[in-house]
Amino acid sequence: MAARLRAFDWRGHALGEPTAWPVELRVAISLCMHSSLPTAIYWGPQLRLIYNDSWAPIPAERHPWAIGRPGKEVWSDIWNVVGPQFEGVVRMGRGFSTFRQRLPMRRNGEVIESYWDYSFTPIFGAEGEVLGVMNQGREVTDEVLATEDQRFFLEIGDRLRDLAIESADASKILKSVMEPLVAHLGLSRAGYAVIEPGEEFCTALGDWSIPGEISLAGGRYRLPDFGEDVHRAVRAGLMVSVGSISPDDGRHSAKAAESFAEIGVKSYLLAPVVRDGRATAVVYLHDNRLRQWTSRQAEFAREIAGRVWLALRNADASVRLNASERRFAAIFDKAAVGLSESDSAGRFIRFNPTMGRLLGRPTESARELTVASVTHPDDIEETRARLAQAAEAGGSFEIENAMSVRAARRSGR
Repeated sequence: MAARLRAFDWRGHALGEPTAWPVELRVAISLCMHSSLPTAIYWGPQLRLIYNDSWAPIPAERHPWAIGRPGKEVWSDIWNVVGPQFEGVVRMGRGFSTFRQRLPMRRNGEVIESYWDYSFTPIFGAEGEVLGVMNQGREVTDEVLATEDQRFFLEIGDRLRDLAIESADASKILKSVMEPLVAHLGLSRAGYAVIEPGEEFCTALGDWSIPGEISLAGGRYRLPDFGEDVHRAVRAGLMVSVGSISPDDGRHSAKAAESFAEIGVKSYLLAPVVRDGRATAVVYLHDNRLRQWTSRQAEFAREIAGRVWLALRNADASVRLNASERRFAAIFDKAAVGLSESDSAGRFIRFNPTMGRLLGRPTESARELTVASVTHPDDIEETRARLAQAAEAGGSFEIENAMSVRAARRSGR
């Protein structure tokens, strides 16, 4: 950067020729150039910018255009934030520092959410006046967003656990994830689609979108209609991220671009779920504006896809288990033979009316009893052995005499 500054044409520049620069500016620039930290000098009433190599990546595509230009011109997109901070340092002559400062900075034509730790230090003249400001700092966007992502996953985990306890259906599960996901990533739509066994069609099981955007939930869609390359990638379980849809991008035909336009999508990210060797589902993230998807967002979407798939699978298993339990309960209660359920310690959990009649006990008293308490003394050891064997094997067993014939009934028989 020092060589670039020496080669810069300073003739007619507001800062003047370097040979005429005040000693304060020369000293500040020397400190800046020799610092290993990202460092910039804002000089004069217009806070004109000079910086070192470590600081050059910060303005991104504005480098090297930014050299010697007023800070307000260079940072027009964030001047509403940093302008008052500079003004306070110059007016009060006091340093300023901030941590995790959010700066919606324009990069590559797109406003990007970014976070920074930085400081402003006044540079004083001989009379104690502030001649410029030294700026040092670093971007902490990845750290901040990683923390926010972790917090998001913790909250989603809590929601899914609560819904599992409630035996919630798929629509509630998807809403609990997709609604906050849209807000978290600033999307126009987020949803989950189930891919049919042939991997040609998918059905949008549920989604969430911002006001004004249509819902795709319940719709059945032919995947190749959104691009053959995209279809192949999804079938292979690969992430698909598209920042700008165009029939000239090599990935989308005119028909595919039209299909996306019909649902208001200008950029999208797809995270397929692969199970048993095939793509079984896909999480789709849509935006109604052009967007640069990051690797962090791609991994985030893949993690969400896996969690949603697991939550839906568990919910389905719970529904089937509950149905099975209801069927078993109906058989259990109406059986003509005595049936009971006990734990591994031999405590009754429940028994059916037939067993209750055999024992001379009401079914409501089951948890007050043990197998031993209703078994004839001569049969206790055998019963305990068979109970332990059944508990170890996870099965059931029958006792012909211990309970049905020689049961110790309250009548004393």
